[in-house]
Formats: sequence, C-alpha cells, structure tokens
Amino acid sequence: MATEFGLSIVSPSKSIASEKSTAVTLPGSQGYMTILPDHSAMVAELGIGEMIVTNATTKEKESFFISGGFVEVRGDDVVVLADIVESQKEIQLEAAEEARKEALLALEGKKDQGDIDKSTKALKEAEYRIKVAKSVAS
Repeated sequence: MATEFGLSIVSPSKSIASEKSTAVTLPGSQGYMTILPDHSAMVAELGIGEMIVTNATTKEKESFFISGGFVEVRGDDVVVLADIVESQKEIQLEAAEEARKEALLALEGKKDQGDIDKSTKALKEAEYRIKVAKSVAS
C-alpha cells in the first residue's frame, strides 16, 4: 500500500509544483474532494476554491487558490491542470479585496444573465483568494 503519490500542478502560464504528497484537497465542480495514496484512477473537472497540499517529506500543508481545469489521478501520479492557480505567497490581499469590491459593484443593477454570471464568478474568485491569503494551512 502506497503512502505517497507524485503531484504535479500546472497552469497555462507556469508549472507550480512537482513533489511527493500524502494528500491533496481541491474543489471539484460538484464539491470538494480529497485524494490520498492508492486513489482510484479518475478525471474530474475543477471548480473555484482552495487547494491544500500535504508535502510527503515535511508533512507541511500548503494552500493555493485554484479556478477551473481538471485533475487526473493515474496510478501513483496526480496531475492538476488548472486554468488559474496561485500559491498563498503569490496572492496580494489588497488587490483581492479590491477585486471583491469591484465584483460586488458590478453585480448591482445587472439584468443580463451573462453579466450576472461573469460578475458572480469574479466575486467567488476574489473571495477565495482572500480566504487563501489569510489561510493558516501552510
């Protein structure tokens, strides 16, 4: 029985991590999921939220903001292909708080469903960036 797995986290603009992990919790499109060693093979769509990675060597947890993409589990390897992924250290709290204010203002008086959906997504992303920036996972 395996006690760890290889984890790769990539986005269109960068490779974030390639390490051995004992657990990764991430937002799926239908809710949060935790992947542990010996997980069944799968591919799942990612949502918006906080991803928490437990490093196999140090046992420390690291928090990331993630939005969209897919996760693939295959054997002892987990690959996170995210549309957007930012480590806790990369998030600028003031910018995230400003983005939240702008998204709330953009929602006011919107009648077009497309505009509402876009502003709602921006609000959710800003709120999770704030949460990750303030997280004590790491």
